[in-house]
Amino acid sequence: MASSMDIDVPATSLAKARAYYTDKQYPKATAIFKQITNSCTCGVQARASPCCCKSLVPAIANSAVEAELRKKCICSAKSDVRCRSPDHMDALDGLAAVYEAKRHMDTAIVIAEAMINLAPREPKGFLRLGRILRLQRSYRHAFQTYQQGIELVGKKNPSHPLLSTLRQMREKIRYSAVATDPLPLMPLELVAMIFRNLDFRSLCNCLRVSKSWKNLLTTRDKTIQALWRIQHFGRCSKAIRLAQLQKYATYSGSQVTELLIRDCRQFGVDSNTLKWIAASCRSLRILKLQASREMDLPSGSNTINLCVPQLTSLYLGFNAPFMLEFVHRVVAESAATLQELTILNFPSRFTKRVPSAENAIWPVLRRLRTLRLGGRPGKEKAVVNISSFMHASPNVQEVWLEGVYVRFREEIEHPENPWPRLKRLFVGQEVGWQRLADAPFPLPSEIEELHLMHCDHIFSFLSGPFVENPETYPEPKNLRKFTLRDRVQNRDAWPGYLQRWVRPSLESGTLKELGVMFPKPHPFWLKSDELKFLSLKGLSLEFGTDPFAIDEAFMDLLDRFPNLEGLDIAQEPFSNAVLAKAIKRGVKTIYHRGDYYRRTEVRDWARDKHGARIVEGDYVPNLPMYLPDERYKDFY
Repeated sequence: MASSMDIDVPATSLAKARAYYTDKQYPKATAIFKQITNSCTCGVQARASPCCCKSLVPAIANSAVEAELRKKCICSAKSDVRCRSPDHMDALDGLAAVYEAKRHMDTAIVIAEAMINLAPREPKGFLRLGRILRLQRSYRHAFQTYQQGIELVGKKNPSHPLLSTLRQMREKIRYSAVATDPLPLMPLELVAMIFRNLDFRSLCNCLRVSKSWKNLLTTRDKTIQALWRIQHFGRCSKAIRLAQLQKYATYSGSQVTELLIRDCRQFGVDSNTLKWIAASCRSLRILKLQASREMDLPSGSNTINLCVPQLTSLYLGFNAPFMLEFVHRVVAESAATLQELTILNFPSRFTKRVPSAENAIWPVLRRLRTLRLGGRPGKEKAVVNISSFMHASPNVQEVWLEGVYVRFREEIEHPENPWPRLKRLFVGQEVGWQRLADAPFPLPSEIEELHLMHCDHIFSFLSGPFVENPETYPEPKNLRKFTLRDRVQNRDAWPGYLQRWVRPSLESGTLKELGVMFPKPHPFWLKSDELKFLSLKGLSLEFGTDPFAIDEAFMDLLDRFPNLEGLDIAQEPFSNAVLAKAIKRGVKTIYHRGDYYRRTEVRDWARDKHGARIVEGDYVPNLPMYLPDERYKDFY
């Protein structure tokens, strides 16, 4: 009998306290609820101050309540003690309701957190905490409380009678929670799909929206970490230091695959930065370094041991710090994977000449497909040992040269046919050759793009070899783009080498872009229905500056190539009327230099009536194989 009476005492006291609560006699109800709570054998008593070791509400906001509950408690709250007494839970629930009615919300939250700590698999604590948060209009946190309560209770007690109540309360405030901030309510996969459409700068700005956004976007989930694997640091007003670079790398789980630093000078790139890139970015595949102004690394930084074994693309742009040990080691370690190599920061031969760079022996890169070599535009050219690169890249398909002086080392045997798989070749107007009289290397007949910007290059690659041995001269039939920005003086209007290159591709229909200085008269075979782009630079040198004569020559070429979509008229004095006729025939883009205001009327008419563009600028920097670095426009 004594034991049954002991069991009835808490029940009777709870009923009395609830009656006081209903009558709004809160002091009496509080005293009884506290008495029941403090008399429990578990030893956890009612308290108004929060636990110093755990903080459940922020953990719920970060979807980490389960991990928070596992923490040890070393303060007097004893929040790691569990209790199965329903009377203890009911007393705490009633006490929280009293403080809630008295609008002591902070104390009510402390009691609700104590309920969850005491019995994390019981829904009562989550229901009470969700209700308090709703009264505070924290609908999103209330929704997360219900959601995580459902997940936590459902794991242990999927048939709990109060589990349906939790679901009802979650659905009741779903729309209110979404109206405030829908992001934390979405699955991480959906969040990743949304933010995958943002660039790196916009993604960084999203960290400043709110704490919940920052916590979500920097979580350790692999789905979110994948958003940070491509990091492009553009030009910014404030300097970015190594510590910030390391911080952003941790967001990706140290799995950065693509790193671009557009301004190494402002970024403060030094040997420590390069060491960190090599040591921490083990998954790096694309590395691109650029700078707005010329910069040098501090002395003593040439002894860097780097290992970036998965690199597929290395881009060292204008004014980027040049360090041979860095470049050579990276290329050597990535020899088995490197597919694209761009070195545009070779030092000048007069001011900062580096003999070791000129005589360097490069490792064989059998997977290399794209090779770009260059130096800064100006009077002084960087020296490049082309023989070593020829031996190093036997399977290259695209070669780009600009702003360099190409030399051949006598101690290295010059290969007879170094690039048999070459498909695309660009030789800029600021390229010099040590052996101008000889062909630098033979051009394969399977080449698809050829762009030569200077008459010396035309002589070396085209005219000279044809005069020397016309029988073995190549006859490309799959040429798609062909550009000669200059021409070699010849007795014939259309020399044999030019016919050999242009005519077969025109007749087969593979040639899509053509840019030569058209000599007169035009041969009968100079026509094609497949040509899409035509460059007319130098037309006035052949046909004079008489407006009628040059317009007539222009119209003759339009008749020969009726399906043109783009034109480059350079500084040719064509009338606006003949440009309007070209646009009416379907031309969508016209490049020109100078006479900007003279073309204003026809430019506006073309844009408004036909959706066409008349652009002031050279078309060469707009070639698909031309580098996107805007500084290279200084060459033209």
